[in-house]
Amino acid sequence: VFQNDLNYTIKKIKKEGYWKAIWQSVDEKLINQWKNEYSITHVIREKSLPLNFPIIYENQYYYIYTLINSQNE
Repeated sequence: VFQNDLNYTIKKIKKEGYWKAIWQSVDEKLINQWKNEYSITHVIREKSLPLNFPIIYENQYYYIYTLINSQNE
């Protein structure tokens, strides 16, 4: 996923701060790609990085989104 979908090398990922930048760059388009390629059904994401998918659970830190029957494609 990191090399093919995000175009990051292991060397870049190991550098301080890159993991955060990678995660912040993940958007609905990429998640839908993963849904189609890898059959993911849910996403857990920090509330500070919201997505436009149906929320099935939340607490003070995270949302859990469902991708099942999601119209966001």
